[in-house]
Amino acid sequence: MELRHIRYFVAVAEELHFRRAAERLRISQPPLSLQIRELERELGAVLFERSRQKVALTLAGRCFLQHARQILEDVKSATNSVRRAADGEIGELRIAFTQSFEFLPLLPETIHRFRARFPEVTFALRQMASAEQLAAVVNRTIDLGISRKPTGRLHSAIRLNKLYSDPLMLAVHQRDALAKEPSTTIGAVRDRLFIASPRESGSGLRDILMDLCRAEGFLPRIAQEAAEVPSIVSFVAAGVGVAVVPASARFIHIDGVRFVPLSDRRAESALYLVTHADDRSTLMEEVKRMLLEASAPPLANAAIPGRRRLRKPLPPARIT
Repeated sequence: MELRHIRYFVAVAEELHFRRAAERLRISQPPLSLQIRELERELGAVLFERSRQKVALTLAGRCFLQHARQILEDVKSATNSVRRAADGEIGELRIAFTQSFEFLPLLPETIHRFRARFPEVTFALRQMASAEQLAAVVNRTIDLGISRKPTGRLHSAIRLNKLYSDPLMLAVHQRDALAKEPSTTIGAVRDRLFIASPRESGSGLRDILMDLCRAEGFLPRIAQEAAEVPSIVSFVAAGVGVAVVPASARFIHIDGVRFVPLSDRRAESALYLVTHADDRSTLMEEVKRMLLEASAPPLANAAIPGRRRLRKPLPPARIT
């Protein structure tokens, strides 16, 4: 059974006249009659009572008409949905982000703007480490990652677009001698213990820390590792050591910690949009455009009000 059989049947069922149905379908009457007979043979049922005076639906024909109309409606709806998806009006975007990024308003505000224009687009959001994001983009389990600059060689399927540069700061205990300084350098803490992200996190923050310290002629003594920025800041509050963190960490409210700007020339960590090289969807290009547009001027470089309560983090769930 082909879709044309169903269209032909519905036309005859609604016209109850083979000649008028043929004119409506813009075909000649003999092929139409032949197609209807083939349909009846395939279904194993007579669909029309035919006489010289009239054409009428049989009980089987009336039953099939209900299903045939629904099939044609479903095909029409599916076609419309595919076209709208191709035009970027509907669909789903799966986005992952590093934990420090969820403390900035950039992503929630962009989603709000995007959904005002495309209300039928849904977002599946989840927090994910930078290294995991790269693998997920390559494997197509996410569409877009928001990640720190990854370390090592990039997979050929990965494409990066710089979102903004996040200045780095030194997180110290509030009773630390540096806590009230307007700025400092990494050299000022060469004798301190450090808290850093593990190498396997792939965030790039550890490599930046090592580069900053090497430029000052020393290697940091790492007393504690923590994969997530809030955990790093918590260890600082506990007096375990100092830490180099992105400026966005200032949105984390943990008592007992102060953030001092680093004046070292290379004291910054860029955030990137991570996408698959083969992805050219309209939805993806539009959300990337909005994120890049919203990040200029960079949010992390803008003046941030004094300490405030942590905004509610993005949930690792679907927004519909």
